[in-house]
Amino acid sequence: MNNFIDYFYNMNVFDIKYHHNYYSFIYKGFTYKLYPVDEFININYMLNINKQLIGHTLSSEIIMNKDHEYLSKYNNQNYILIKVFVSDDKKITLDEIFYLANSLYTYDMVVDYGLLWANKIDYLEELINENGKKYPIMVDSFNYFVGLAENAISYYNDIVIPKEYKYVISHKSIRWNDSIDTLYNPLNIIFDYQVRDIAEYIKNSFFLNNKNILNELNNYLYINSLSLTDIK
Repeated sequence: MNNFIDYFYNMNVFDIKYHHNYYSFIYKGFTYKLYPVDEFININYMLNINKQLIGHTLSSEIIMNKDHEYLSKYNNQNYILIKVFVSDDKKITLDEIFYLANSLYTYDMVVDYGLLWANKIDYLEELINENGKKYPIMVDSFNYFVGLAENAISYYNDIVIPKEYKYVISHKSIRWNDSIDTLYNPLNIIFDYQVRDIAEYIKNSFFLNNKNILNELNNYLYINSLSLTDIK
């Protein structure tokens, strides 16, 4: 991996650390992270968002290699290198989520979550039908899960999304105890409802025993006005 980084990025580094889904190293005082990515990644879309955020936020920067490309292949695996501008020691807060969500908007994102969730339920039901006899306890739990999911789909389908609704910078995955680097990682950024990240943060706070979540949420709602659509 040392030779790979030296060859593609002209960085002579030695202390490269491997984490569960990326490599990291320090070069000239900055932290860099090297992520494996699949061949279907929309690199142009990602670059467009990244370029708009750089200079206005602490967004990590996608680094070009020596061939002026952003994907570097090693052993039939594509990699993306990003330069990090925030500390791994700082944790995510609702205030930071709100700040980033107000950095960039788009109007052209349309996702039918009701249909998406329904299709996932149909797929899981097929798996249960095939494997239910082996795991009878799972069948009982699954029926309860399906009931919750159907309620969620029903609630979602009752929401009328205004045509001018602003979809904001959000994340594929976010948790209460994540490093703030998760917020500014261009590989984790998508556009979605403003409350997507808030909901994920709250949900994981209960699972991960964040005892301050109710105070955080009260402060967030006091400072930030949510629309009726966001509340629903």
